Amino acid sequence: MKKQDILSIFITGTVGFMIGAYLYLTQFAGFWEKDVVPTESSFAEFSVTGEMYGGCRNSCSSFQILKNGTYRYLYSPTVGADPVVRQGNLPIALKRDLSKSLLKSELVAQSKATNPKSCNSHSDGIDARYTITVDGKEYLIDSCGTAVDGEGAIWLAFNEIWKYLQTYPNN
Repeated sequence: MKKQDILSIFITGTVGFMIGAYLYLTQFAGFWEKDVVPTESSFAEFSVTGEMYGGCRNSCSSFQILKNGTYRYLYSPTVGADPVVRQGNLPIALKRDLSKSLLKSELVAQSKATNPKSCNSHSDGIDARYTITVDGKEYLIDSCGTAVDGEGAIWLAFNEIWKYLQTYPNN
């Protein structure tokens, strides 16, 4: 064999190996990877569930966020349509803002029950309810029934999450 033949065989083998590795990693490896299903203990450690209620009736949106930033968002594209579930990961900035805002002292203060004179949902408006689990302790924050600080970091973080879920990615 000539030197050129050996070089051609080496280059062909190297290119073939690189293409094979690329195809394996991008196309086939996912078939054998086991799906990671959140366990009950991961929900007990940290989760945030938000739901709208009131004037939206049967087409109210809701979401669930886990510690790693994955979310499930349930919404109806139009009134009377079947609900759609969208899943994904929150942007890093939203995850950071949410985790910074969920201070135990604020959660305790804003989850204290109140008796409001009127709520948005009483007059066909929309209210929001959040169930927050941090380190196994559950807190309920409701725009109609708990001492919510509408200008506080928790409420602002939730508003940004709703905006993101309702507008991005626009399906």
